[in-house]
Amino acid sequence: MASSKGPLLRAEKIPRGSNRLKRSKCIAAIDFGTSSVSIGYTTPTDRKIRLLPLHSTYERVPNAILIVKDQEEQQCTVIGIGYQAQTMYNNITNNAEKYVYFERIKNLLQRDSSLDRTTEVSSFTGGSYYLIEVIAFILTHLKEKLLTDELKEVYKSTDFDWVITVPAIWKARARRMMREAAYMAGLTSDAPGITRFTPVGSPLPRPEEVNPEKLSLALEPEVAAIYAQHQSEVSGTPPQRYMVVDIGGGTVDITVHDKSNGRISVVLPPMGNTWGGTTVNEALSELLQEAVDDKGFESFIKSGVSNKAVINKLVFEDFEEQKKVFGDATPGIDEMVLKLPRAFINHYESNEILKVMMHNMRYDPRKGSLSIGYDLIEKKVFQFTIDRIIECVRAAFDKLPSKINTVYLVGGFGGCRFVRQKIEEAIAQHCGILYDNIVCPQYPGLAVVSGAVIWRKDPNIIQSRVADATYGIAGGPAFDPSIHDEHYRYVDEDGEQRCKSVLCVYVLKGEAIKDEVYQIRFRPLYQSQKQLSFALYCTTDDGVQYVRDKEGKPTVRKIGELILDLPNPDNVPRKERHIDVYMDFSGTEIQARAQYTITGEESVRSSDVQFQYDTPPESILTTDGGSRINGVQDRRGKDIILGGLFTVHRDAEGSAGAKCGNKVWGYGMDTLEAMFYALDSINSDPDLLPNITLGYDIRDTCQSKNIALNESFSFVFTNTDTESGTCRSLEASGNDSIQIPVAATIGPLESFISIPVANFFHLFQMPQVSYGSTSTELNNRDQYGYFFRTIPAHDTQAETMIDMMLYYKWDHASVIYSDNLFGDSFYHHFLSVAKAKEICIDANELIRDDFDDSDYLLNLTVAVGTINGLLFFANVVRIYEPLFHGNNNLIMDYTVMKRKT
Repeated sequence: MASSKGPLLRAEKIPRGSNRLKRSKCIAAIDFGTSSVSIGYTTPTDRKIRLLPLHSTYERVPNAILIVKDQEEQQCTVIGIGYQAQTMYNNITNNAEKYVYFERIKNLLQRDSSLDRTTEVSSFTGGSYYLIEVIAFILTHLKEKLLTDELKEVYKSTDFDWVITVPAIWKARARRMMREAAYMAGLTSDAPGITRFTPVGSPLPRPEEVNPEKLSLALEPEVAAIYAQHQSEVSGTPPQRYMVVDIGGGTVDITVHDKSNGRISVVLPPMGNTWGGTTVNEALSELLQEAVDDKGFESFIKSGVSNKAVINKLVFEDFEEQKKVFGDATPGIDEMVLKLPRAFINHYESNEILKVMMHNMRYDPRKGSLSIGYDLIEKKVFQFTIDRIIECVRAAFDKLPSKINTVYLVGGFGGCRFVRQKIEEAIAQHCGILYDNIVCPQYPGLAVVSGAVIWRKDPNIIQSRVADATYGIAGGPAFDPSIHDEHYRYVDEDGEQRCKSVLCVYVLKGEAIKDEVYQIRFRPLYQSQKQLSFALYCTTDDGVQYVRDKEGKPTVRKIGELILDLPNPDNVPRKERHIDVYMDFSGTEIQARAQYTITGEESVRSSDVQFQYDTPPESILTTDGGSRINGVQDRRGKDIILGGLFTVHRDAEGSAGAKCGNKVWGYGMDTLEAMFYALDSINSDPDLLPNITLGYDIRDTCQSKNIALNESFSFVFTNTDTESGTCRSLEASGNDSIQIPVAATIGPLESFISIPVANFFHLFQMPQVSYGSTSTELNNRDQYGYFFRTIPAHDTQAETMIDMMLYYKWDHASVIYSDNLFGDSFYHHFLSVAKAKEICIDANELIRDDFDDSDYLLNLTVAVGTINGLLFFANVVRIYEPLFHGNNNLIMDYTVMKRKT
């Protein structure tokens, strides 16, 4: 095998075409910050960039919202944002339960690594809500402030091209949440926007994506750089190569631009961390908690409904202005003075806590103020955050390919004098020279929102970006011993040797991404495949060639999934069916489009496909009334994935097992719920499988061995990444998450389904545990070596029933058995054992699968009345109750007893 660590497969680049983002003259931009929000806009009749005053003359207000709920209708109305919301919430004294109040919720988007669209957030007033809907309420209110209060309804929402700014270090999932929240708010439609919360625990509906081209996500450091450049052009000659350090409330974003040819080229991938101005506020909060000896201000918050907001106002609002000017030297002043809220004083002064302060902190009861020395503020409040910011700046300088002219400091915290001073000192120390060209533009806190409007006027001003990671999918080309590792060799269904788990690369980390689209051609994994599912992976490591290592552990991270239906009504061979998948990385969001072609003719299906950054489990297995079954799965963040084969629907009438019917089988749903219950019980018990979380991927067999085999096929080839051809012509993986393969499969119920499935799984060493298959054929360990069950086989059950008859001294009985593998083999084994034990069988009755209820019930009821013992070897559930009612001297097989209980 070759020792090269370069990509084994690369996607093909093709010209983008004409679907570029067009210039706009009617723009509304929202800077949705961690600690504050602002809106900038421009209209065709007034080309100026204007900032919307959200409170009096303030263009930027705290990211806070107060909502009142109608207790009966559950209709919600926003009654205030920013300062207005904070003031109104602080004055609430009665009926607090009808209000919903939030502050700084955006912080969760970058700090919660497990975040998805179902992430919950707690209101200050109690209760949990979906985070994405809270964001949607804020966006809805901001839209109304612009269209109604400012523009007097002269313009509609759809007249605008909307921009929402996001940190460059945000991952795809968080960006996707902001886009979805914007749809909920009706930014791109003329709908009123969200008006009520979805109860937590209920399915969260996905919004309709109306006019997606009218919404753009802009990267905060990029647009801040555009604003800073614009300011420099006004005042003189702007620099050609510069670094932007955007320090906001929740994040630090660093980017480096080159504008030597008139357009912007991003020369370094975005860098940053989650240490912004808010972490300084949080450090002050911790200092005060330590001073009053009350962790989390727990006793104070419990003592009043609005006391949490009181703390937030002190820490995040009253301290804010002093934070920004900290570092401005004033002779004779060496301490910061905070005016303490009356409720805070009353609570802690009564316990005499405020009278005992730590060194360099002084409480003045006459003024109700707290004085803190500058040295303590610097050491306990600022230092840790400043150190983290400087680490980022140093790392950015280390990665510079060539010198820069200027460093722009922007963002709300970027304008702090103390921050600027420390960054200047750090750069001078790191580079060995005094770096004096550090510029903080006027109104640094409004740089992002203003720059977003400038960018949307001409979005193509940025001509290239740099990939922050390597992106690719799993591929399975023809095995080449000169480049492929022997460990990954396998044989596909056509007998050809392939190499599994190859990372087919779209873009490499550090590569320039220009105005291009990447294309890969797929073909179905197997002939009967009706749906394509493939995952997009990324890694920041260099030299990754396979999506899993030799121990089966993932080497990459799944960031999204693309799903496409593949109709094939004429049963065209799979090698003549092609799916062209186009990926576009040039913008701020990854875009996907798929085109399905059969036999080289014109496209029979071309569609823009929604790229899913999260795939939550569905509520129930459903069918389209044909052969395609939708499964349920929950694989995200799980350590072990269990497959499941359950009979939830019966096969469609007259389809001979080829299609799934629409009718749900009650007992099948019972067994499915039992699996969910078992998984929940295991995952919630810290003593069972500690530090391991089980996930699932469950499919409906529709009581058909053909459908069950198809679903089993997808389990196995999810694990082996069977794909064929080159990167230009790959077979589709049909997988849900190649990173974590299906470890074992639970089910199926019926023996006639388990036998072919177990035979198939044996070939690929897939463990299988059935909860209902009793056929003695499955006892053959040579043929079914990976099959296990939690129910006794027919022979064991039959012998146990004979022992029961002998115990009760029964020497004769009658038998009812079903006309299938289950009943027939059970009956004949019982018959042979009964004969050896000299037990007489008085009568036997065969029940056909298509029996008529009334005829059978009439005959069987008469028969039951004349015998003492009846053995029932059947799985026709609908005759149990009327047949057994009132008859106690009956023996049922173990399976029936289990079902009855």
